[in-house]
Amino acid sequence: MEYQWLFGLVTAVVTGVVVAFFTQWLSYRLQTTRFFQEKLLDYHATFLESAITELVRAKAIEAIYVTSNPLTDQGGKEHLLKLEEERHALHRKLVQVGIKIRLLEKEETIKEAVGKLSLSQPFLVFGKWHEGSFNERFDKYQKEIAEYGQLIEDTIRKVFRKYNQGKSVTELVGSLRKAFPKASPSSEASA
Repeated sequence: MEYQWLFGLVTAVVTGVVVAFFTQWLSYRLQTTRFFQEKLLDYHATFLESAITELVRAKAIEAIYVTSNPLTDQGGKEHLLKLEEERHALHRKLVQVGIKIRLLEKEETIKEAVGKLSLSQPFLVFGKWHEGSFNERFDKYQKEIAEYGQLIEDTIRKVFRKYNQGKSVTELVGSLRKAFPKASPSSEASA
């Protein structure tokens, strides 16, 4: 009986130490999870930014060919070569960031979409109109651009659904419009 107070004190100290260690461990796990979640979101943003830049680059080549014959003038050739160099840099970036996303991402549908998008860049072997099979290649290139744009939209939709409580882009924008309605002309006039 006389050591009962000592036993209670030791039990309280040990319990306090165990709770403190558990709290520290749990805090560490939550911080680590949050860090990797933020890193993954950053990778998604970088990846989608690069994919959209690639789409704009591909459409620029399409526009150049639709409006002119770039291989007949020197300025057109130089511009096409610059866009081709940009394609290689964007391809490297898409593959690098895509690998990082696939390493960290847990959802298989997003991994699959990122993998497919990183390897589906539109490509056109430059040529002159009505020479060889250039017209067919250009038609194929236009289809690749449309498919690539659709892949980007699908990937954005999947990422948005995961990280925005299951809401799509249009649902999120719609809920923001409801939360922050524009002032009607009659309310502005009375103010």
